[in-house]
Amino acid sequence: MSKVIRRLNQLKTDNLSMSNLSHKLKRETVQFKEVLEIADLLGYDVVFKPRPDWEDWEE
Repeated sequence: MSKVIRRLNQLKTDNLSMSNLSHKLKRETVQFKEVLEIADLLGYDVVFKPRPDWEDWEE
């Protein structure tokens, strides 16, 4: 996690500390934008796709 924080701080102007990110994760207050940035740094894409068992509400 410290490598991710260092890299985020290199890319952004506001500094994020290890304890700051840890508290956000514990309180579940991480912004979606931050999730996207972290996923990007780790080489992941966030993708929304429909579930195969999902039923449409409009019947």
